[in-house]
Amino acid sequence: MITTVYLAASSLFFLACAWAQLNDPDPEIWVTLYVIAGAILNYILLATSSKTIVQLVLTMGAITAVGCTIYSAMLLQQVYPELDWTLPAKELAWSFLEHEQGREIAGLALLIGHLLQLSGCATSLAPKKTQARYSLGYWLGMAAMATGLGWAIYAWVNYQPLMNAKYSTPHCNGAFEGAVTEGLG
Repeated sequence: MITTVYLAASSLFFLACAWAQLNDPDPEIWVTLYVIAGAILNYILLATSSKTIVQLVLTMGAITAVGCTIYSAMLLQQVYPELDWTLPAKELAWSFLEHEQGREIAGLALLIGHLLQLSGCATSLAPKKTQARYSLGYWLGMAAMATGLGWAIYAWVNYQPLMNAKYSTPHCNGAFEGAVTEGLG
């Protein structure tokens, strides 16, 4: 039950991330990553009990996680020299997210964590005869992902508008600009 809720909630989160990237300068990369790795792999895990398909999903997730890690390292090389490392931790984190590469690394970190958590999710969805007990790693992963996704939503709602006002980055409003306000109005 917990795994199903996690997979459904994380799918919605990553689909919202994909939607927000529609007017990004490079939406092809982000929409594809968030839709496939953040949502479709979840739905496949929920829809199948085939060990072969589950193994394929986990292999695709692992390969994607490695690729995301490499891409994160490349982005970090771009943003690292621009950061003021004398700032207090909270201000440094804010400064990091004020850079496009910093926000991209944060998104990749969430996606990597999610892809790593898929292995525990696959184990918990296994038929009851072969199901292993929930491991400490599973629970720690769930706690880390719940915290990470919650933090991302909080930052998205509270800090993203401030950043947009400060730096005039209209593409960071994503596809939500207008769509949300029109839907509420």
